[in-house]
Amino acid sequence: MPRHRKDEGTTTDMDNQFDSKGGKQNIGQGDHAIGKQENTTNLTVNQGMQVKTRTVLLGVGLAAVLLGAGLAGWHFFASPPVQQNSISVNGNNSGTAIIVRGNFTVNNPNAPPELLAQYAKELGATEQLVNSFFGTLLKEKVPRDQWDSKLREIAANYKELLQRMEAVQSEDPQVVKLKKEAKQAIEAGDYAKAEELLNQAEALDLKAIEQMEKTAKQRRISAAATNAEQARLQEVQLHYAKAIEYWQKAVKLDPDNVDGWNQLGILFRHTGELARAEEVFRKALALGEEHQDKKEQAVSSGNLGNVYQTLGELDKAEEMHKKAIVLNEVLGNKEGISSSYGNLGIVYEIRGELDKAEEIYKKALALDEALGRKEGIANTYGNLGNVYRIRGELDQAEQMYRKSLEISEALGLKELIAKMYGNLGVMSQIHGDLDKSEEMHRKAMEIDKALGNKEGMAVNYGELGLVYQERGDLDKAEDMHKQAIALNEDMGRKEGMATQYGNLGIVYKTRGELDKAEQMFRKSLEINKALGSKDGMAGQYRNLGIVYEARSAIGKAEEMFIKSFKINAELGRKKEMAQNYVDLGLLYETRDDLEQAEQMRWNALVLYESLSRKEDIANQYVKLAGIYEKRGNLDQAEEMGKKSLHLYQEMQHPNAKMIQQWLDTLAWQKSGASH
Repeated sequence: MPRHRKDEGTTTDMDNQFDSKGGKQNIGQGDHAIGKQENTTNLTVNQGMQVKTRTVLLGVGLAAVLLGAGLAGWHFFASPPVQQNSISVNGNNSGTAIIVRGNFTVNNPNAPPELLAQYAKELGATEQLVNSFFGTLLKEKVPRDQWDSKLREIAANYKELLQRMEAVQSEDPQVVKLKKEAKQAIEAGDYAKAEELLNQAEALDLKAIEQMEKTAKQRRISAAATNAEQARLQEVQLHYAKAIEYWQKAVKLDPDNVDGWNQLGILFRHTGELARAEEVFRKALALGEEHQDKKEQAVSSGNLGNVYQTLGELDKAEEMHKKAIVLNEVLGNKEGISSSYGNLGIVYEIRGELDKAEEIYKKALALDEALGRKEGIANTYGNLGNVYRIRGELDQAEQMYRKSLEISEALGLKELIAKMYGNLGVMSQIHGDLDKSEEMHRKAMEIDKALGNKEGMAVNYGELGLVYQERGDLDKAEDMHKQAIALNEDMGRKEGMATQYGNLGIVYKTRGELDKAEQMFRKSLEINKALGSKDGMAGQYRNLGIVYEARSAIGKAEEMFIKSFKINAELGRKKEMAQNYVDLGLLYETRDDLEQAEQMRWNALVLYESLSRKEDIANQYVKLAGIYEKRGNLDQAEEMGKKSLHLYQEMQHPNAKMIQQWLDTLAWQKSGASH
C-alpha cells in the first residue's frame, strides 16, 4: 500500500533548510478655471462685415457706439506717456474697483474720447487701462475685426488676475511678499517684472514642496519599517495571516522596497497561496531589473524558482535557479551561489535525476567549506543524505545525516537538530526498527515544542502517525495525523493540511473504511487543486485509484492511475511515473492480464534503473519473478529472483532472507518437475 509521505524536498526562499515531511528534508522581499458667463453676438460694422465676437456681459448700447464711430477706419499712432497716476474707477459689471497705477502708452490718439470713455464705463476700467489694452492689440497684431472681443477678453482676464492676486494663499511670508510686489507690477503695467516675481514665488514653493516630499518619503519608509517589524513579530508567533497584513502595509508605504515584496511572497508561498506568491515575486524581480540591482534580481529569481518547484513546473524552476546562479556569479556572491545550487539540486532530485542532484550538492558543499560556512555544510550533508537514501545507499545516507547532526549540535542549531532527528527516524523506519524511529521523532518533537515551532511539530506528528500505521496501531496513527491537521489549520498551512488529509485517508483505507478514505483523499485533492500543486494532485488521483481498486471498481481505478501518470509525465517525475506503472501492473494482474502486467513492470524497472533506485529495482525483479512463476516459466522466474537477491544483499536489506527462501523453494519445485 502506498504511503502519503511527501517524498520531495521543500525549499525556503533563498536559504537552504531541511524539512522532515515524510523523511526527506531539503533546503532550499487639478486646477479648476473660474467660470465665466459668456454670450455670443453678431456685430455689423460700417463695411458690412460680419464679426462674431465673444463678450462678457456686453451692454447693447456699445453696439451703437461702434456703428457711429467707424472703428474699422481708425488709424493708431504712438502717443507720449501719460503721467503716473492713481485712479479708481467703479466698473458697472465688475462689482469691485480696478486700481490703475503707472505709465501707459496710448496708441490711438485719433480715437474719439467718447469711445474710450464708453469702453472704460462698460469694462469697469480706466481710460488709461483701456489704452494699454489697445496697445496690446497692436503689439500682438490682432486683426481689427477682433478688437472688440479681444478687448473684453483682456479686461476680463485682467480683473480675474487681480482678484486672484488679492486672494494670496501661502504660509510662507516670502511668497506673500513676492506676490504683493507682483500685483503692484501688474497694476503698474510692468508685466515682465510681474512674471519674474511670480517665478521667484513659484521657485520658493517648489523648493518647499521638494523638502516636504523628502520628509514625507522618509516618514513613509520609517512607517514601512515599523510594519515590517510588526510582521516579523507575528511570524515569531506563527501568526502568518497577520504577518501578511503587515507586509502588505509595508510595501504599500514603500513600494520600491524589493525585500518587502520578497518577504510578502515568502509568506504567500508558505501559506499555500502560490498564485499570489508568484505575482509578488515577479513584482520584486521587475523592481530589481528597474533598479539594475543584480542582488535583488538574484534573490527574486530564486524565490520564483521555489514557487515553480512547489507548483511542479520544474523546467521553470530550473530556469529561475540557474538565473540566480549566474547573477550571483557576476556579483561574486559565493554564499548566494551555494544557496542557489542547493535549490537547483532539489529540482533535479524531484525529477529523479539523482546524479545531477549529487553533483550540484557537492558543488554547494565545496563552496560552503571554502567559506567556512558551517550551517551551509550541515544543510548540504542532509541533502546528500536524501540522495543516498533514495538510491538505497542507506549506510551513506545515515552517515550524511549524522554528520549534519554533529555540526548542528556544535553550532546549537536546534531547529536543524530536530530535522536531523526526523531524518534518522525515517532511516530507522526503513530498517524496520520502529521503536528507534519513534524515539528519533519524539526527540525531534521535544525540540520543536521547546522552540514553539508548530510547523516542525506538525511534521513530527505526521511522521509518528506513519510509524504507528506501520505497526498496525491505527487508532494512534489517526490521532497523530489529526493533531498534525489541527496545527496546519492553525497556521494556515494548506500544503501541510493536504499532506495530512492524505495520510489520514490511508489510515481509513487500511481499516477498510473506504468511504472515509475517499473523503480524505478528495479533501486533499481539492486543496492541491486550489494551490495549483500538480504533484499533489497526481498523488491524490493515485490514492483514489487504490480506493477504487479495493472496491473492485477496476475501470475507475485505471482511470485514476492514468490521470496520475499523465500529470507525472507532464512534470517529468520519473519516480512517480514508475510508481504509476507499478499500480497499473497490479491492476492488470488482478484481472489476469499478465502480458500487460509484465509490460508495466518492465516500464517501471527501466525508470527505476535510470534513477539508480536499488530497492525499487529489486522489488520489480521480485514482481516479474512472480509473473513468470504464474506462467510456469520457472527459469525466468529464478533469474529475476536471483537479480533481486543480489541487490537486497548489496543493500543489507531484510528482504534478502525472504527471497533466498523463495529461491530455495523454487529450486525444489524445479527439481521435482525435472523428475
